Amino acid sequence: MFVLKKLAITCLLFISFMLCVGQSIAQTREFNVPIQDATWQTQSTIFECFFRQPIAQLGFATFYHEAGEELLFFLESENNPLALSKASLTIEAPFWRPSSQSVFLTQADVKYEEKRYVKIQPEFSRRMMAELIQGMAPTVSGLARYQKEQVRIQVSPANFNKYYPDYQACQAMLLPVNFGQVQRNILLFDPGKEKLNEVVQRQLDDIVLYILSDPKVNAINIEGHTDSDGTRYFNRRLSEKRTNYVYDYLIKNGIDMALIQMDYHGERYPVATNDTRSGKTRNRRVTIRLEREED
Repeated sequence: MFVLKKLAITCLLFISFMLCVGQSIAQTREFNVPIQDATWQTQSTIFECFFRQPIAQLGFATFYHEAGEELLFFLESENNPLALSKASLTIEAPFWRPSSQSVFLTQADVKYEEKRYVKIQPEFSRRMMAELIQGMAPTVSGLARYQKEQVRIQVSPANFNKYYPDYQACQAMLLPVNFGQVQRNILLFDPGKEKLNEVVQRQLDDIVLYILSDPKVNAINIEGHTDSDGTRYFNRRLSEKRTNYVYDYLIKNGIDMALIQMDYHGERYPVATNDTRSGKTRNRRVTIRLEREED
């Protein structure tokens, strides 16, 4: 009898312990924004747009659009609450739309990269924005960083459509390219030709627009090259002509000649074999490299 009683007490204690553990693990820490506090902040330049929702005790839910790139979403915070693992992204109904169903979108890695610790790729970032317009709430969830609990971070759709035009105005201001896309350029030329074809002119138009928009660009290096067809003298003169055509196009479109340095090398520095047609195509080029003051 005594053994049975002791066994029963032990079982009760074990069940109580497991219930406590289960409750501890099942606890969820919520980060969200009350309806009356839901706002979006826009930080805009011609180079990038930030569209942020402040979330109390967390930081920001941020849509980021860099010139020439696709829309991204990430979470920003001084203190990341999520464990270094996977986080789930779902589209959920806010509490005032309980009849709507939740939809799982994707998983994202949680990484400790400065203040940005969950980044969502463009396809799903666009979907998140579309769902906010429709009044749904994108939600990131995962394990907590320090405790045995779940973390849920919900982006509120309240007042989103009130602030969305601010983001649209910022997006409309963006340049078609960013510095990384025009920092190093390769302009390809037709065989034996020095004049600029339509493709090269479009490339130069983007470069010109960027340089004129960014006062921190402080040097432009132009170098001309050819394939191995023809004599070395002919190729050196051809690379010089190609370089001059590019230089003239930049000057004609408003670029300060004091920024430009030029050189030409003929066939001396190939980037591919001249034994194939594709290799020669790559070698018939003028390169443009931009330098920029550090921020």
